[in-house]
Amino acid sequence: MAECAAIYDVLAESAEYQGKPEDQVQQMQAVSTEFKDHAVPRAESEGKADPEQFIAQTYADKRLYWAERWFDSSDFSFLANFSENIEWTKYCASMGKHYGVLPLK
Repeated sequence: MAECAAIYDVLAESAEYQGKPEDQVQQMQAVSTEFKDHAVPRAESEGKADPEQFIAQTYADKRLYWAERWFDSSDFSFLANFSENIEWTKYCASMGKHYGVLPLK
């Protein structure tokens, strides 16, 4: 869930960069927050010693990873990653629906 939070945050940044409507950007940011909020209790149930710190660190690491993939300056690299990026976005949307993160209320 922390990874999906990071992905939606990167999508929000991308949408903002592309000049998408502010409400669309805010909705993606809200989804990112919802994923993080759902991730902490899940990490706790998995026995993580410090669930909030674990999620914060995982989110930070994954945020950097996905930002590099999404915003890579090389068009070739972006295209090479595009299919997998879309698959992850679909996966996160599906998981979000399953766990009640999506749709936003």
